[in-house]
Amino acid sequence: MRITIILVAPARAENIGAAARAMKTMGFSELRIVDSQAHLEPATRWVAHGSGDIIDNIKVFPTLAESLHDVDFTVATTARSRAKYHYYATPVELVPLLEEKSSWMSHAALVFGREDSGLTNEELALADVLTGVPMVADYPSLNLGQAVMVYCYQLATL
Repeated sequence: MRITIILVAPARAENIGAAARAMKTMGFSELRIVDSQAHLEPATRWVAHGSGDIIDNIKVFPTLAESLHDVDFTVATTARSRAKYHYYATPVELVPLLEEKSSWMSHAALVFGREDSGLTNEELALADVLTGVPMVADYPSLNLGQAVMVYCYQLATL
């Protein structure tokens, strides 16, 4: 199964580099970016150390909807509890969920939102499933690069 990582409007080049490095270490290679040119800053490559091939092949789209044009199944990450209208899965629950759908699904996307505000409700509505990392401490979110690493680690077996 092909899994594409999509970053929506990332503001910091360092976070894009950290995401690329996390992807590379876990065997993922396709990165798409929505509404941002931050990946063009030198800091992206500095942090992405050894993941230049992922940076070189980033595809940029003006909207999330356009970035999903060839995707069969979309998983959107959120740190907020806005999942009442969507199926919600933890990272651990995603593996069997995606395995179950692999008979008809060849291309999935994992979408990460803005560093400061996440995905809009309209963007979340484009997803088939919402997911979030359960936090042990009372701090509601991870850094973008950390979140990408958690999911890439969990989904590397697919």
